[in-house]
Amino acid sequence: MIRSILFLMMLLPLLYSCDNKENRLIVSQLDAADSLCSVDPNKASLLIKSLEADVTKSQNSNYYRWLLLNIKATDKADIPLTSDSIIKDIVSFFDANDDINCQIESYYYLGRTYVEMHDSPRALSAFKKALELSEKYDYPKPIIAIHTCAQLSGIYILQNLLHEALLNSQKEYAIAKRFNLLTPRYIIGMATCYHCLDDTAHAIKYYDLTLRNILREKSTQNYLGLICQMLGYYSNINHKYMADSCYALIKRNEVVPPPVNYNASKADYFEAFGPLDSAINYNLRDLYDPSDLIGRKDAAKGLMKTYRRLGNYELSSLYGMIYANTVDSLHIQLMLDQTRNAHNEYQYHRDLLAEEEVYHKASETKLISTIIVSIVLILLLTGVLFYKSYQQRMERELAKTEDTVQDLRQQRQLLSNQLIHSTAMPNESAIITTFNYFASNYQTTEPTEKDWSQLIKFVNKHYSGFELNVVDKCPKINDTDLRIAHLLKLGFSNIEIETIMHMTHSTTFRHITKLRKTLFDVL
Repeated sequence: MIRSILFLMMLLPLLYSCDNKENRLIVSQLDAADSLCSVDPNKASLLIKSLEADVTKSQNSNYYRWLLLNIKATDKADIPLTSDSIIKDIVSFFDANDDINCQIESYYYLGRTYVEMHDSPRALSAFKKALELSEKYDYPKPIIAIHTCAQLSGIYILQNLLHEALLNSQKEYAIAKRFNLLTPRYIIGMATCYHCLDDTAHAIKYYDLTLRNILREKSTQNYLGLICQMLGYYSNINHKYMADSCYALIKRNEVVPPPVNYNASKADYFEAFGPLDSAINYNLRDLYDPSDLIGRKDAAKGLMKTYRRLGNYELSSLYGMIYANTVDSLHIQLMLDQTRNAHNEYQYHRDLLAEEEVYHKASETKLISTIIVSIVLILLLTGVLFYKSYQQRMERELAKTEDTVQDLRQQRQLLSNQLIHSTAMPNESAIITTFNYFASNYQTTEPTEKDWSQLIKFVNKHYSGFELNVVDKCPKINDTDLRIAHLLKLGFSNIEIETIMHMTHSTTFRHITKLRKTLFDVL
């Protein structure tokens, strides 16, 4: 008996040593799988699968970390997370155990699961908890904190809560900068939020900073989607230098398949700076992509505007109808998504009430009344959404009517100019010929004072009192704007005026926009 006890006492340290060695081996393999998740999630999944037999022997921290890594690898491989049952067990385990890193990460992937399940209320709750723990323990896993802020910002943008989105993007930027993890993808989030808020100055600041950081990278090909986003933005604000820089980068870094915003950004570029045939080509590529409803809407709108500029009103009207139909489809989709989120929010609050009922033994009447109130709120929300959809449709119809009126005015002005040119005396027609020559030859000298005097005289003869009407509407008008007003009255285009006046494209556009707004009735 005594010998047996002594033998067991000698064997126990040996067994403990073997068990401890096996545990250290499992931990090291889990660490290796964790590192591999971000680099090659498919290989990480194979390594995680190979550890199943070892970790499932006992449901300790290694087992729950193994479950968490399974979910992490699945998410990194872009495989949808369709159930919250396992991740909720993982969260509960790490809430009860002292492992802050796994606790933060489990809340992050709980949020990612609810994002994939289109349950915004629960996703927000989980991400906020992950960020709260990260801030409390001074960011033990800064990369998770950065991604959490990015997820929160994305949800708030979809909910049109733009200031909340900006606050989280600012946190994302600050954490990345503090831990020296700043990359172009973390910077562009700031630019996107300011873009949504129509804050052009700050949007340009962070888009420029994003582009500078991309150019410092060894391979700019990895950032093609970001460059396309910037190309579209710079084209829409008519910033030709930066748009040209982005376009040149895209041409040097073509990939197959291209990013989802590739065709749209190129269409924006050619719509702004020509040729318009290229803009039509790239818009048509997105128009016939049934998987991207927003892309189809933007493409139809771009084709409508481009054909209107080309004077092809028949095709412009056709694509205008396609645009209106696509907008209606998009509104229906958005209403369905919002209704689903409202339903998710209702379910979320109902679960909270159910827990409260368990603890406080509340009556069933309270639960039923809460459900009825929630359903009424959902019905009210649906009614508001339908009203907003109708209001937006009416606004589109009004805008379409105003565009038609403007087109008719321009056609009347063109016919009037043609009539005047055909009835003008030979010596009067000479001055129109002179200015047509200046409009088509950029390298020629500018018109003389005599040329301008004859042109102004010609306009005031055929449009009685034009100069007096202009001065009456705008008493402080300068000579440059007065001359541009006379050229506009004769039907010269923006490009022709730019050539005659020897101005830059942006300066000419600014002058003409101001004049058309001020002298709308006169011109």
